[in-house]
Amino acid sequence: MKFLCAILLCSTIAGAETAPAIYHTFSQPCDTVKPAALTYFSDRQMALTPSPSCKDCYQGTTRHLHDAEGHRLFSNRNIIERNTTNNLKYEKIGPLQQIVHWDLTTESQLQFFSVGNTCQASLRFSYSWYGAQLILGFPVDGDPSSAPSNGKLETAYLNALQQQLDHASVAHR
Repeated sequence: MKFLCAILLCSTIAGAETAPAIYHTFSQPCDTVKPAALTYFSDRQMALTPSPSCKDCYQGTTRHLHDAEGHRLFSNRNIIERNTTNNLKYEKIGPLQQIVHWDLTTESQLQFFSVGNTCQASLRFSYSWYGAQLILGFPVDGDPSSAPSNGKLETAYLNALQQQLDHASVAHR
């Protein structure tokens, strides 16, 4: 069965490692950054709620992932390929075969730290999905899978939030 599964490119990342958080230091205090960040995430369909076990920590889950500019990301396969440490490449899977991914879920963890008059934030995404191999349109095998983020989307989110805060501060003057 292992040989067949290898041929069919079925792989499960059981207990996938956690990617390191991406850190960003904002020039504004946390009292300014926190509400802006929560609104920013909410606008991208990722409502964050306070974590009961951590001060200034927020967590959330979404199945409707958006890029940093707020555009909906539709292709589960592209999201997985571009934003995880798992290099999923299926170009040479074989004739009459395909891999499908569904139920992509993005989990997020956001934490704030006051550093003098500035605010440092850490952001981490992780992804989970269900993937199946289809041959002639019939499911042959499938597995729940997960992978840590490669940090690209977190970096884009934090940079876009910084630009938004900088723009608001200039407009407020």
